[in-house]
Amino acid sequence: MRLPFLAWAGIFAGAGVLFYSIVPRKFRYVVLLALSLGIYILYNRFMAAFIVVTAVSVYAAGILVDKINRGYSQRAKELSKPERKQLRKKAERKKSAVLIAALFVNLAVLFVLKYFNFFSAALEGVLGWIKVDCRLPALKVLMPLGISYYTLQALSYVIDVTQGKIEAEKNFLKVSLFVCYFPQLSEGPFGRYGELACEMTKGDPIDGDNFYRGLLLALWGLFKVFIVSYRLSVYTSAIFGNFTAYAGWTVALGAVIFTLQLYTDFSGSIDVVRGISCIFGIRLAKNFDLPFLSKDVGEFWRRWHISLGAWFRDYVFYPVSMSSLSGKLREKLPLKVAEGLIVNFAFLCVWLLTGLWHGAAAKYVVYGLYYFALIVLHNALRPLVSKLYAKLKIREDGKAISALRIAKTFVFVCVGMLLFRADTLSVFGQMFASLFKGTAGVSLLKRAAEWQDLLVMCLGVGIVALSGVLSACKVDFSGMLLRRRSVAVRYLVCFALVMVIVVFGAYGNGYLPPDPIYGGF
Repeated sequence: MRLPFLAWAGIFAGAGVLFYSIVPRKFRYVVLLALSLGIYILYNRFMAAFIVVTAVSVYAAGILVDKINRGYSQRAKELSKPERKQLRKKAERKKSAVLIAALFVNLAVLFVLKYFNFFSAALEGVLGWIKVDCRLPALKVLMPLGISYYTLQALSYVIDVTQGKIEAEKNFLKVSLFVCYFPQLSEGPFGRYGELACEMTKGDPIDGDNFYRGLLLALWGLFKVFIVSYRLSVYTSAIFGNFTAYAGWTVALGAVIFTLQLYTDFSGSIDVVRGISCIFGIRLAKNFDLPFLSKDVGEFWRRWHISLGAWFRDYVFYPVSMSSLSGKLREKLPLKVAEGLIVNFAFLCVWLLTGLWHGAAAKYVVYGLYYFALIVLHNALRPLVSKLYAKLKIREDGKAISALRIAKTFVFVCVGMLLFRADTLSVFGQMFASLFKGTAGVSLLKRAAEWQDLLVMCLGVGIVALSGVLSACKVDFSGMLLRRRSVAVRYLVCFALVMVIVVFGAYGNGYLPPDPIYGGF
């Protein structure tokens, strides 16, 4: 479960503040590493071995690449230009071999633990379709916490080293900290070694302003999770757990509620992660940027889970679109046709992998293809729509048109969330079809929870929405408190937020934490 991990992260962070402050500056990153390994061992026990394998493999790959580079630099000085060119090609082949080996080791572990059973069942289905009776083995293993997160983050390090974007780190402990840094281990956001290495290892003393900002941000995240997300989960569980009992607007409402639940759960968890990191002076990138103000689904994914989109853009989309195959297509086909094929194929790779990253099930593959189709269709129709607006003398950036585009995008996102939340593709099909059949289950709001819970939930959603409006208006609430209020007022605000969470949070008897949405990845 994800929430206990966040709880342990908070406890370890509290203890870490003390140890972090008393040890010498140059060893403070070791405290963070010890906290990271400690919480992972406590939470996952023997599964900690997998994250150690990841750290060792990418560190070794980086060292080997560095050795190859130094060998080339030393020998190149004594060679002629043609000889240097030949030597360079040889060095590049060696570095590619090292990179492939690191990718193979880590992706093989990820495949076996997360995807083996899915592809095994899919192969059985194909063989059965051609009348071949075959029973493939199914693995029963506990998937390590956050394996998709730390694997992709670790691979970004070795790829960047191989491409010469960063230098290989000689200190194994620093690489290990980057791989398993405990706040972001469960749900991200993804970081790059070139951006985070200095942040994680600089060892600056804990600053009063950073401590307050971090504490306020973490409490705000817990507000979104406990006050809003957990209450919304009561309704989504009622609808999706008994989907045949509901139809029409009730199912539509369930899709909307789940969209809000996922947002408050995921963004709230990220706020906790960023808050804990801020206390230690570590600035993690934003993972959400007002996604529900997006005017198309492409923009939505540039605002939602930003770090994941950036990872796939840099390490999948660009390499595919700039590959040798792409070059051959540009030579043999008209440039416009070739560019279209290359871009769409790169998008296809990105969205297939995005779907599979979310889970090992057919619905996640379709989930990725759904967004691929929407983005390709949008890109194809956009020039025609722009011409139509111009002909009708309608401003594309007008308030009415913008509002309609935002509403349209939200509908598409809610349909995607319906697919994401449904147990299977079949269930999604039934629920989607039921949207157009009557209004069964109109008493859901009355039966799913007490009116007091409904009131608190609505107020919580309203407060989250208001915070989005303030953010869109560039209002920095925590900054205002830092600039204009005394220390006592600052921490009275934090204390008030703690009391709100304690009094109005959805936990204890009658509440079961929902299954982790992103934390199990």
